Amino acid sequence: MPVANALVWLRRDLRLEDNPALAQAVADGYQPVLVYIHDPEEAGEWAPGAASKAWLHASLLSLQKAIGKRGGRLIIAQGNSLKALHGIQLETLAEALYFSNVYEPALQARDDTVASVFTERGLDVHRSNSAVLFEPWQIRTGGGTPYKVFTPFWRNASGQLVVRDAFHCPETLPDWPLLESLRVEDLNLLPEKAWQGWYPWLIQEA
Repeated sequence: MPVANALVWLRRDLRLEDNPALAQAVADGYQPVLVYIHDPEEAGEWAPGAASKAWLHASLLSLQKAIGKRGGRLIIAQGNSLKALHGIQLETLAEALYFSNVYEPALQARDDTVASVFTERGLDVHRSNSAVLFEPWQIRTGGGTPYKVFTPFWRNASGQLVVRDAFHCPETLPDWPLLESLRVEDLNLLPEKAWQGWYPWLIQEA
């Protein structure tokens, strides 16, 4: 019986080790389709600047290398996230979508829309926490409102804190030779000139 596929939508979590979305997809028995979609306009006023884009370029190169060492391939797309994810889902017949939360208001609204549309289409949607100790909505006062003073917040949070082991990445990942993918260079993330040599070391490290 063939293994079902699941999209693993990577955003800030451009790593294989300790990636809860990837680990959960594999634990649930899916074959992961690792996807990165570049659309900075979706971030609105939080769109990345030159330094952030250079760091993203290096991070994507490093991620590609790590995936390639495990026999897999990162699928890179550009444009509207929902449209790109839908296209890849149709090509792979993916039955689920996994991704980790981001917290800018514009991106949260986008993620809510993506999750809602994919759920309505009958896919399982799983959202993870990969960047913070607690989700912003988890630690509340007795009245259900956010804390305004750190000490009572920390008293409550530290009582609920659970230290977990890091999630392991799979030893092998599937290749998707028939799927179209952009190159990292196609995203034009680097400035035209290496101002005073501030970013080339990133590319060398990647």
